[in-house]
Amino acid sequence: MVVVAIIGILAAIAIPNFKKYQAKSRTSEGKIMLASGYTALESLYQEHNLYASCFKFAGFIPTGILTAASTRATTNYYTIGFDTADITAPGAQTVPTGCTGDSTFVYFGDRTPAGVASLAANTLTNSISADNSAYVLQAQGQIDPDYTTSLSADSWTMTSAKVLDQVRSGY
Repeated sequence: MVVVAIIGILAAIAIPNFKKYQAKSRTSEGKIMLASGYTALESLYQEHNLYASCFKFAGFIPTGILTAASTRATTNYYTIGFDTADITAPGAQTVPTGCTGDSTFVYFGDRTPAGVASLAANTLTNSISADNSAYVLQAQGQIDPDYTTSLSADSWTMTSAKVLDQVRSGY
């Protein structure tokens, strides 16, 4: 009887900690996606001297996207992108064809822990500067069953200066 009580106490301590570590390990997906997006946007800047939210033109399609036309990934926890499409180009730069619509500036991650709904809409809040010279790229995901709304989702940002910041801890 004492052994059963001890096992129960240990389980009561270990299970919440395990869930927290599990959620914390999922944050690496968001950070890796931000680093990949950063690399693609910097390559775009080197070629065209501007940033644009068109991931397709920058050559960035996150892993887990099922088809080239899809913006939904069933294997990713994180949604990555910008709040709106910003494809206006200053000066003589031309906006690349095919860079209109949701599929160009945000990719949705639909994977969530059991019992948690995925983010239904784009709830990202960051974008490219008005003169296309800087940006803040954002990744947001539902990674913990105890945090169930977009207001409590884990959120990370990476700037054009390669500053990574956890805006909100969702675990």
